[in-house]
Amino acid sequence: MSVANRRPTWPASFVRSRTNSSSCDSTSLEPRLPLELYDLIIDHLQDSRPDLKVCSVVARSWRTRCQTYLFRLIKLDARILPPAMLSLVKRRFVWRLEGISGESRIAQFTQELHIEAASFRVGNRISAQSMYRILLSLPLFTDLRTLTLNVPWNLHWGETAKWPSKELGSCIGRLIKRNPNLKAISLRNPLFSSLDDLVAIMGVYSLHLEQLMIGNLEALSDEIRELSQDEVRLWMGEKLAHRQPRQAVLTGICIGYLHSRIRDEILMYPGLIDWEAIKYLNMHWSRDTSSSCPTLLHRCLHDKLEALVLTFVCCTDMP
Repeated sequence: MSVANRRPTWPASFVRSRTNSSSCDSTSLEPRLPLELYDLIIDHLQDSRPDLKVCSVVARSWRTRCQTYLFRLIKLDARILPPAMLSLVKRRFVWRLEGISGESRIAQFTQELHIEAASFRVGNRISAQSMYRILLSLPLFTDLRTLTLNVPWNLHWGETAKWPSKELGSCIGRLIKRNPNLKAISLRNPLFSSLDDLVAIMGVYSLHLEQLMIGNLEALSDEIRELSQDEVRLWMGEKLAHRQPRQAVLTGICIGYLHSRIRDEILMYPGLIDWEAIKYLNMHWSRDTSSSCPTLLHRCLHDKLEALVLTFVCCTDMP
């Protein structure tokens, strides 16, 4: 018999294992590797989703370890998607959120949630209906470290009446309250329906917050509009009096367009933000906010400030 046609000879132990494989339980087929070894293998593959998906079906003992990486980052970025792909990706994203909601143990693996739904690219703007569905599908995350939520600018309070949840504006506030380990919050055009939701998105409940970016908080709910200035100050005093002590220092803050009530009565309320600890300040300076900008600058111009970025809008109209 030629070498090319010779059948390979297998070790007797391997032949016996193949013969008896049908009578073995499924756990005996799992790889018999030291825990440290397959941990190193999976850690090495953490940035390769296809490889992690393959590893997750190799054995039960590998599945949970792979899921910690597969679900660590949840991301939707409409800015980089071709218009033809956006509709399909939106549906898949919602399906993924709903799938995570169906298995509560998976939600604990997610540490970063990025939703960039606003885009100036023609054809890439996510509709209000799609955005509401995304917000209503958010799972009960409990260990988020980074939250980026840039919703379309055309979401208005009047449209929330069309959807099942009467407190749709509170979903962002509830999400932040459930995740006290948040280190970075970046919100543009966020919805909120109460003062408690408002202070939540400004980091009051985030004990480890280091970076805060707030932009385009120009719309107010009816509840906040009806409150007097004294009522807001009294409520803020009670809220800060019962706030848990921070375990990290807020060092970076980016301030976009804010409603005057939010800027003057909440953001600048004594004790809400330790301005002397801010190292990085990024601020929009426009005609509408020019009265408050000098006060903010005065609070932040100290020896610890390392970077200052000012964006001037309509600067010729400023006093």
